[in-house]
Amino acid sequence: MHKFQRLLAAVPPAPDIFFVFVAAQSLELPVETRFRAQAGEELELVAITQQFDKPFDRIPPGWKVMLALRSPKGPNSLLAAVPAVEDWHDRPLAEALRLTIISA
Repeated sequence: MHKFQRLLAAVPPAPDIFFVFVAAQSLELPVETRFRAQAGEELELVAITQQFDKPFDRIPPGWKVMLALRSPKGPNSLLAAVPAVEDWHDRPLAEALRLTIISA
C-alpha cells in the first residue's frame, strides 16, 4: 500500500495536479486556497495530508505535510522557470515555488 494512498485516491490523476512536500510553517491555510508562484503561475490547494495519510481540510500549523496543487498549465511550466543549479547550496526550485496567497 502506498504511504499516501488516501491523498492519491482523493485527487484523481490529472496533468494539472502535482504533489509537494511542505516543511512546517505557521499559517493555517484551507483547501481551495489560491496562490501565485514567484514565476507568475497561479495554483490552487486541492488536498492536504501528512505521514499518517489523514486528510485535512486545512494545513495544521507546525506540521510537515504533503499538498496536492492544481496548476492550469501543469507543473512543467513552473519547472521551466527554474534556473540551472550552479552549486550544491543553490535553491532555485524553492525560489521559483515561493508562493504568495491570493485568497484563503
